[in-house]
Amino acid sequence: MRYAYQVLPPILAGLALDRAANGGKGTSADAIEWYHQLAGKRKYDEVIAQVGLAHAAIHTTEDLPFKTLTQLAEHPEVIPQVQKEIVHAISTYEDAKPPNGATIPKGSQTLVITDIRRSKKTYENSK
Repeated sequence: MRYAYQVLPPILAGLALDRAANGGKGTSADAIEWYHQLAGKRKYDEVIAQVGLAHAAIHTTEDLPFKTLTQLAEHPEVIPQVQKEIVHAISTYEDAKPPNGATIPKGSQTLVITDIRRSKKTYENSK
């Protein structure tokens, strides 16, 4: 949290200046602006709101692939159909290009780190 309180305030101050220069309406379409619009005149801690959202996003992003892989391991009979659906989706839709231009080249290896799922500290019945 100390780091968040060091890094975020200058960004938040810049967004506040942007809002002030635009008649109280921000020009960014991000969570910080959404929080500001929802809060109205109510006070809230913007840093805590942003860190809370980041925590939820990371948990959700990590949780879905893990649960998907777990389901596939428990039901291997569905893997051929899932593979067909993936091939169909990839061949049908354009590649998604993130704003920073990053790509994962065809044939690259990717991984999902799931060590926390095996931690007895986190999950009593982990294996």
